Amino acid sequence: MVAIFGGTGAIGSALIDWYLNAKWRVICIGRSSNPGVTETESSFSFVHWDPVGLDSKIPKEFPHSVDAIVWAQGANCSDNIYSYDRHQFNLIIESNVIYILETLHQLIASDRLTHPCRMVIISSIWQTISRNNKLSYMISKAALRGVVGSLSIDIADQGHMVNAVLPGVLDTPMTRRSLSDAEIGAIIAGTPNNSLTDINDVCNLTAFLTSDQNTGITGQFITADRGYSCSRLI
Repeated sequence: MVAIFGGTGAIGSALIDWYLNAKWRVICIGRSSNPGVTETESSFSFVHWDPVGLDSKIPKEFPHSVDAIVWAQGANCSDNIYSYDRHQFNLIIESNVIYILETLHQLIASDRLTHPCRMVIISSIWQTISRNNKLSYMISKAALRGVVGSLSIDIADQGHMVNAVLPGVLDTPMTRRSLSDAEIGAIIAGTPNNSLTDINDVCNLTAFLTSDQNTGITGQFITADRGYSCSRLI
C-alpha cells in the first residue's frame, strides 16, 4: 500500500493513477475533498487529515500498515523581499515543510509503517537553482534538503529510506496558463531534448524509489527535468 499526500494536484493525481494501474492499493490523504477517483475502485480510499489544522491527529480510518509514502502536497506563491509578508511565508513553510514532519512523526509514533518503508518527497528544481519572485517557495523547498538528510539518518535503523524527487517545469495545463508562450519557448529551447518535463517522468522515478527494486538509495535528491537545470545550450 502507498499513501499519497496531496492527491488533488497534477502530480498527486497522476501518481494515484500510476499506482492504481500498477495494482497497488492507494490511500490518498487530503485536507479537502476526494480527488475524483471512482468510488467503486476497491484499491483506492480517501482519508481527510489536516495535520497542521484543526484535524491534526491521525484519523482512525488511516491504514495500520503502509509500504510507501509520497508527499505531493504543498503550496506556492509569488513574492520577493519587497512584497514579503510574514503570514504568507509561514503558510508556505507550514504546507511544504511542517506538514511532512507532522504526518511522519504521527505515523511513526502510531507504528503505521512497514519495515522498510520507502518514502519520497516531491520537491522542485527551484530547491537548488534561483528563480525570480519565488522567495517563500524557494526557501521552503531549500529546507527540504535538511528534512531529507536528517530523516535518512534518523529512520535508517528501521530500514526506512527517504528521497526527494525534483521535477522540472511540467507540461501541465497550469504551466500553460501560468507562463507565456515566450517563457515556455525559452524553457523548451534550454532543454537538451527540446521539450518540457512530462509528468510521467516524475511518476516513473517516484515509483522506482518506492518499489522493492530500490534496495539502497536514500537521502538523495534526484532531478527529473530532462536536463534543463544542468544544461546551458548556446
